[in-house]
Amino acid sequence: MELIPPNRRDLIVMLTFMMWTLGMCLMSLVAYLTAHWKLFGASTMIPMLFCFVYWRLLPESPRWLLSKGRLSECADILFKIGSTNGTKGTVTREEVEEELRDLSLRLPANEPLTRAFVYPKLRLRACMLFLLSFSQFLVYGVTLMTMTVMPGNYFLSHLVLSLFEIPSVFVGLAVTHYFGRRFLGFSSLLLAAVCCITAPFCVDHIWKLLGVLAILKLTVSCTLYLVFLLPSEILPTPIRTSGAGLSVVSGMVGMTFSPHLLHSGQGDTFHYWVLLGITLLGAVTLAPIPETLGLFMPQTFLEGEKLGRGRPLTSWIHKWNVHRYPATPPHDTEEEVEDLMNGKG
Repeated sequence: MELIPPNRRDLIVMLTFMMWTLGMCLMSLVAYLTAHWKLFGASTMIPMLFCFVYWRLLPESPRWLLSKGRLSECADILFKIGSTNGTKGTVTREEVEEELRDLSLRLPANEPLTRAFVYPKLRLRACMLFLLSFSQFLVYGVTLMTMTVMPGNYFLSHLVLSLFEIPSVFVGLAVTHYFGRRFLGFSSLLLAAVCCITAPFCVDHIWKLLGVLAILKLTVSCTLYLVFLLPSEILPTPIRTSGAGLSVVSGMVGMTFSPHLLHSGQGDTFHYWVLLGITLLGAVTLAPIPETLGLFMPQTFLEGEKLGRGRPLTSWIHKWNVHRYPATPPHDTEEEVEDLMNGKG
């Protein structure tokens, strides 16, 4: 993500999410063919060994190397990227390393994740991202596991619900690119709330319920699209990787509560009303997140704190008016920096 320009980040997330969706669809077939949890577990874990090969091929993030002061390695990767893009020879290595040294003076190295909690806005946004991930993975898990308490072939039910994730990939890409991240989030959560209200009235009609759940899974998948996209755009370089990882971990923790909610013993409709409340909570967590359409990734904690300045939360920013709003935060004086850290910015 850190090697991708702002106008292509949503496309890369779409391609990544597409692989997730295809894997979910294949899971139905693999589970049906293996028919035993031991064989199923082995068949899903063994392919993960190939990730160790991929790790050797994946280049390190030049932004992260810069944040750690490893300028020579950063320059090596930048020149490799330039050679691949056909821009080799436009600048000398000395010029690149000199520019990197200048940038490193403004970029603190070896900052822990807890450093983000010094900055009020960044702290709030990080916590809201983690809570959004927690809530939406919980809804996703309940929706996915609902097939286990539905009559009929649950392999087929899982496949139907997984297939409805495919449109979410293209919807997520199109909506975030043209209408903005916040529009996708709020519209998906609104439609998910409608599905949660409708589902209790369809429990006696299996195909109607399956249709409602398929739409619910489509909307939740659109929200998860944001869960994977926003941490890379909100969190600054020193903690981007660890923050994005913690966001996913928060989601996995939320998903562990899914079977307990589904099998709560409070009736066939109880969990849908709980999901409605969780969905509304997701809308609350999304409220303080600024629109990141067209924004450059923050490099420092201060840039992360200032992210979204000049972009009112009450304004709808989309492809056709994004040019009216700043793409980079202004530089602050020392006095303004102190005000930011004290929550006055």
